[in-house]
Order: sequence, then structure tokens, then C-alpha cells
Amino acid sequence: MNSNYFEDLQPSDIKQIGTDLDKSNRIKNDPLVSIVVPSYNHADYIEQCLESILHQDYPNFELIVIDDGSSDASPEKTWLCPGIE
Repeated sequence: MNSNYFEDLQPSDIKQIGTDLDKSNRIKNDPLVSIVVPSYNHADYIEQCLESILHQDYPNFELIVIDDGSSDASPEKTWLCPGIE
């Protein structure tokens, strides 16, 4: 990342952060970050965890959820979370 990235931002630029066009440009420049979430019988927590990750503002990431044979509703809640494919 350019060390002057934030210093060069103008107020008009800040309004554009998060738009599809700006996000597309940022993805080209930002490295891919892999987020790995291990889960075993975390039905009470998995939705909040995934929603928190999906609502962060870094655009170029992949989310990998590893369930190790949960016997509760963790797998179902993972698949039902909006934004999970």
C-alpha cells in the first residue's frame, strides 16, 4: 500500500470509499486476505462472528469456515448466513 494513501485523500474522495467503483479499484491494489474461522459446536456464536467479518470494510478477502463435525446447529447457521456461498 502506498504510504501516502490516506494523506492524499480529499473530503470528496472519502464519500466515494465503499462505492462499487472505488471498491473495485481498491481490490486491484489490496492483497487478498484469507480469514479462517474454525467452528465446533458454536451455534450460539457463529452467526455473530460471520456477520462481523462480512461487515468489515476491507474489500479483498475470502472467508473460510471449517466445521469439525459439529453436533449442534453450527453448520446450518453458517450456510444460512447472508453472504456465505
